[in-house]
Parts: sequence; C-alpha cells; structure tokens
Amino acid sequence: MKYDLTFGSYGNFNWSTGSNKIRSLNLIDREALEKSRGLQRWEIGDIAAKIVFSNKLQSSYGYSLRTSDTRYLNESFVFYEAIRSRSYFKDTSSSAVLFNKKLRYFARFLVVLLFQNKREFAEVVIKELRELVNAYTNSFNLPDANEWQLVLIELDTFLKADVIVSVGPSPDLINYRTSLPDSNSLNLDATKNSPRSSFITIAESILVSNRRRHVKFSELSLDMFRIMQSLERTSDRTAGSRFKNAHKTMLHRPTFSEILFALSSCLQETDFQQCLLLYITVDDMFVRKARGNGAPVSPSTPTASDISLPLSLLTDQRSDINSWSWDDIVPFTRKPFFLIIETESSSTFIPRKNKFGQPLVCLSSSSISLPLNLQNQSRTGSLFTFFLTAPMLALAFMCGASTLDHDAYSKAVDTTNVALNELAVCLMSDSKIDVSYRTFLENVILRAYITRFILFHAVINRYFKNYTQKPYPTCFPEMHFLENPDSQPMVIVRELLENVLTMLNLTGRLASHHDNVNNT
Repeated sequence: MKYDLTFGSYGNFNWSTGSNKIRSLNLIDREALEKSRGLQRWEIGDIAAKIVFSNKLQSSYGYSLRTSDTRYLNESFVFYEAIRSRSYFKDTSSSAVLFNKKLRYFARFLVVLLFQNKREFAEVVIKELRELVNAYTNSFNLPDANEWQLVLIELDTFLKADVIVSVGPSPDLINYRTSLPDSNSLNLDATKNSPRSSFITIAESILVSNRRRHVKFSELSLDMFRIMQSLERTSDRTAGSRFKNAHKTMLHRPTFSEILFALSSCLQETDFQQCLLLYITVDDMFVRKARGNGAPVSPSTPTASDISLPLSLLTDQRSDINSWSWDDIVPFTRKPFFLIIETESSSTFIPRKNKFGQPLVCLSSSSISLPLNLQNQSRTGSLFTFFLTAPMLALAFMCGASTLDHDAYSKAVDTTNVALNELAVCLMSDSKIDVSYRTFLENVILRAYITRFILFHAVINRYFKNYTQKPYPTCFPEMHFLENPDSQPMVIVRELLENVLTMLNLTGRLASHHDNVNNT
C-alpha cells in the first residue's frame, strides 16, 4: 500500500543524525527558500515531511520509537503541524504524484497524533484526509484510490476500538502509559529478597504482531499500540530515573528469520542487570497439507518456494519452517527475560522449566477462547492485552459500560495503583514465590504487568463464576496463591475489585451474560 509505515529497527545506529537535520531545518528561512532558491511550497513541505519520517535519516520520529524519548516525538509533531498550518501542500491538486505525497503526509501525521494521544486532533485531521481522498478519487480515478479508502476504514475502526470505553468529555483522557511510582516509594529492600544488588531495567522490548484479522492502522495493531505505550512512563522524572523507558522494536508479520535476528541483536545489547521483554500477539498455526498428493490446498497454504512467510505458533508435533515454539526462545533466556503472549494456543508456549536459572517470567492469555462480546480481534482487540495496559477501562468494557465519569475514573485508577503497590509489597515478602517475580517486581513497568495479571485472574473468576471451566490467564513460574481465595494477595485484589466497581458505578454488572452455561 502507498501509506505503509515501517516501525521495526534494531541494532546499533546513529540516532542523532535525523534530529540534527531537523534542528538545522528549523533555522532555515522558509521565505528565502521560496524566493531565492525557487522552491515551491509543496517542495518545502515534502522535504520537511521526509526529514521527519525518513528511516534513512534516522529521524526524530524513528528515534522516539526506538528510545521511547517523547521529546523527539514532540519535535515530529511540531514539524508536521507546521506543514499543515502553513499549507505547504495546498498547490498539489493538479498532479496525482503531488497529491499522493500530500495523502502520505496526512497518514504519517496521524500516526504521530496517535502516539501522542491527541485523539481529538486526529479526528480533525481524519476529516481533512477523508475530503482529500474523495477529491483524489474524483480527480484522478487511479487504482490506488481504493487503497486510500481502506486507509480511512482502518483509521475509523482503530479509533473506535481505541475508545471503546470513553472517559469524560475528551478521548484524549485515555492513557496507556504507566504512572506507578518508583520502587523507593514502596519501601522495597532490593537486596533482602532478591539476589541482585541493583534494580533491574528493561533494556530492549520486541513487540510482535501477526494476526489475519485485527484492529490496525498500517502496520500498527491496537494491541501493539497499547503495549508500546504501557512501556513508557508518564512521570516527568523519567529522564533522571533509574527506570529509563525501554528501547522498542516493533515487528509486523515478521518471518522467523526476522524475529530471530531481532532477538539476537537485542540480547547483545542487554546485560545481566537488564532484561529483554518480548510481547507476542499471534494467531494459531493451522495444519497445512503438503502439495503433490492431490489434496485440496487453502489459499494460505505455502508453496515449496515460500521462504519468507509470517511466523505462526507451533500447535502440534509437525514442523514448519515458519512456525515457532518455546524451544526457539530458550537460547535467549540466558539473560533475564520477560514474555507476554496473547494467543489462543498459549498453553503450547508456556515454558516448561527455567533452563539457565536467570530471571524468567511468562504471562499468557487463556488457551480457552473468550466470548465474542469480550474479545473480537477485528473490532475490539485482545482483552488480556487491554487489561494489562488499562485495567480500569478493560474492567468497564467487561461490564458493558461505554462511558465513565472522569472524576470517578481518576479515583479508581489512583485506588488501583495504591492497592497494586500494596500487592507488590506482599509478593516481595512472600518466601514461596519464585525469585524471578521478586526480581521483576522491582521494575515499575514489569510490576504493573505482574500485579495487573493477578487482578485480571480475580476478574475472570468473578465474571465466569458459574462456569465449570474458566478462561484463566496462565503464567510461569506458577503463583501458588492464585487458587486460594483466602491468601493475602487474592484478598487484596478482591477488595480492590469491590471498591473500584463501586466507584465506577458498575456493581452487579461484572458477570457473564450466560451465567447458566457450563462450558466444557
């Protein structure tokens, strides 16, 4: 497609080049460019847009994705908004090529707006883009006009799913970034319950998305968007904190070779006081029939020459060059490793043992399919990922709520943060819990994932209370207290659940619509 955007990058790069070019361009007299250099306004806009987005120039945009340094994302926004406000692309209606440049600029600007949580502004820009796409279709009637119509559909679907539960008067109030305090405020003694002398940090994070039908815009899926933002902190003290925002690599429908290379590159940049985080949202692998025996073959079945197909999960004993399983991950657990996996075949991907003895945790969605009202990949995204990144919004969604009062929501979020920090202290003092959890609980981002996982377990238990088989999320190592309702951790989350349901005016609504069904 004309608007495809590339997010993945890894390895050692010189990220300062693009930002230096941007600062230099800010000093250029634009009026002089137009008069003395003879450049037209659209040419200046095109140059500016390329500098902001170009991978070759290692731009501010790419730098902000890689390092999670939002200062550079802000720089990108300033540039794109200047292009729009100064109407650099206004004189492009006579040329299909120039018009297409203008459409690509708008698509890229929308990505920046999404990353900045400027949803209201994005709605304005989408309206402008829709008018431009219609004008482009009517004026030129080129084959790629249909592709731009698909862009609009993707954007509409993405934004509707992103605000499936709205908060207050503005969609900009929805935020997936982590706002928990540092470990110091928890009075945690890192050396008492952990073998490490310093707090662990996330050095690298690899986010993998490979689903046939899911909410996405270009190569950015809703699940990946939520996880990506949850890896960043909202605190202004981030720059001076020990908990620096993790470097990110985003891979959309990668081949096995691509993800293997990404893991190898990121592991090389990770030391033993850091960890590598891998997030996967992927479909099951369907059993494929070999060619040559006259058996019918589905359109998705690879030929013998297919060597770069997107990876899938191995769900049976057969080998496939583009499938992978836990065995493929084991070599990378020689250093601290944190895995989050969202798939319907999660039971086949849970680690069997910690081979190298380094801190290792896996949090996984249930292998039991959820009802469509809770999880529809093509409309709402994945519930497990939603809960790990925005537990109060996900809880409201499960209760069937579409809007929340802003003050009540803020109070519920603050109450949740306090209770989950109390839960973290409880876990740190638990001598029975695996040392991997105690190690990762010292990190503010990983602590949020672990404690929200426990809360989600309690929510699932409540929602499916009359089911004989509940779609619990799973984890490795096992948490011994999850099945004991009288254990201190479960008492904490159960009391928290009651409190926030009351605050959000959702009491009595957290229950399956099919309470009389016993699934088997």
